[in-house]
Amino acid sequence: MNAHPMKTSPNYCRVAIHGDQVRMNAHPTLHAAKRRRFVYPFPVFLNEFPPMKEKEKAEIKLLSDQLDALNRKEAPLLASGDAEKLGELLREKEKLELEIERLRGVRTEKLSKEAQQLQKLGFSREITKKEQANMGAFKKSVRGLVVVHPMTALGREMGLKVMTGYAKQPF
Repeated sequence: MNAHPMKTSPNYCRVAIHGDQVRMNAHPTLHAAKRRRFVYPFPVFLNEFPPMKEKEKAEIKLLSDQLDALNRKEAPLLASGDAEKLGELLREKEKLELEIERLRGVRTEKLSKEAQQLQKLGFSREITKKEQANMGAFKKSVRGLVVVHPMTALGREMGLKVMTGYAKQPF
């Protein structure tokens, strides 16, 4: 396995994956007495680092990776003709596919609920380019503003064509 680029975590340490080890180095700006180097054996919970917003999305990714690994194992088993192992592999693939579909349904349902909550807010309108340029000040000036981009999962679910803001009162 090739070394991955360094990733910075929110708690000021760097993580690098090298072969079968995960190395964490304290951020260089920390006091020298606090700087330590940690080396963990590989089965570290990488799906928790960096933290993802959606648990379902992380689980779907993990299961999809497992499904890809099973798909790669399938060709050699077909060539060898081992029917017992092949049957077991196909059953495992079927389980993973069902679980992935279930999680996708849960994720879609959550997005639909969020979209319905936004639609219930009293006011919505397109965010102008000028407002987009200074989004920080704009969000501070409008209390309870939720901005949805059309390229996000929620924006696609709602069928948006432009960046739209939702709030309880007109802005």
